[in-house]
Amino acid sequence: MINFNVNNYTIKLAENQEEIEAGLHLRYKVYCQEIGAVILDKYLEKEIEFDDLDQYCDHLILIDNSVEGQLKDKVVGYYRLIQKEAADKVGGFYSTHEFDISDFLNNYKGKVLELGRTCVLPKYRNSATMNLLWKGVAKYIEENNIDAMFGCVSAPGLDCSAYKEGFSFLYHNYSLDYSITAKDGVSMNMMKNEDIDPKQAIKNLPPLIKGYLKVNAKFGQEAFVDYDYNLTDIFVMADIKNADEKYKKHYLSVEK
Repeated sequence: MINFNVNNYTIKLAENQEEIEAGLHLRYKVYCQEIGAVILDKYLEKEIEFDDLDQYCDHLILIDNSVEGQLKDKVVGYYRLIQKEAADKVGGFYSTHEFDISDFLNNYKGKVLELGRTCVLPKYRNSATMNLLWKGVAKYIEENNIDAMFGCVSAPGLDCSAYKEGFSFLYHNYSLDYSITAKDGVSMNMMKNEDIDPKQAIKNLPPLIKGYLKVNAKFGQEAFVDYDYNLTDIFVMADIKNADEKYKKHYLSVEK
């Protein structure tokens, strides 16, 4: 069971209902209050963001122990972790609601993990916080013998053209070998490769997408516009089994 401390922070898997709901409350603050996601009234009243997968998955939470108040006030980062056995109980992975990933699921030979609902409070959106979350994910991957992680990674807003240089850079340079199409998808190939400034393209991408690039991730070929969540999603997959030693040393080391 993942539970370790780094400086003032605790990174752990939620072990009880209070810890799970603290993670769901952070999702509510980020996705509903900040971004404007549309959710059912019964969850709106409870101030949680929830779907059918949540009762079967694992919830990774990042706690800032220097914050006063209830646990729900202390949880500042979150990842939802879904293995195949859990996804099968509700008819499939979350990603399949937005993308046709059958080529990947049918042909990848290894144990997979879906990451989703990633969120961090605004004041904590920096590389240090993401590194802590990545350390938790890396330990989970190690403990569960995961070969690849995948999921939907989001960019704010509904206008894909706002990310045309970044998305095109990913399309030309970090595209998956598997065919991944989005439902009513928008092609990520919006600019010619020779017209792209790589440094500027990466700079304009959301922090989480840039984080995936650090673990040699690759991406689908189309974007999904999620009107309910006011987000644009792209599919990402990282083959951890073949990750370099630099990644493993950096993220699997939790000592300070």
